[in-house]
Amino acid sequence: MPIGHQVSLSMAQLNIEIGEVGTDFHNAARRAQDFFERINSLGIAGLVNVGFTQPDAQAYFDAANSMNTASKVWFGDVGTPPFNFDDETAKVR
Repeated sequence: MPIGHQVSLSMAQLNIEIGEVGTDFHNAARRAQDFFERINSLGIAGLVNVGFTQPDAQAYFDAANSMNTASKVWFGDVGTPPFNFDDETAKVR
């Protein structure tokens, strides 16, 4: 008997997996946008008010903004030329 992880793939398994990956990307991008809307409404001052130091608040805001930018790329809102990855992968979700 072979040892280790055995890969026996079927078309059904692969279709399930690509659907899950497509859904995960879509959900992550949507969540990043929703999250940044909340963080952006707080701003740096609001983050400081909830307890972050000024440098930590800036780093937190910058990280959330970077995730939002990645989601914009995913949804085709930025890029040269823009390409909507979400639309392209919708057929597998």
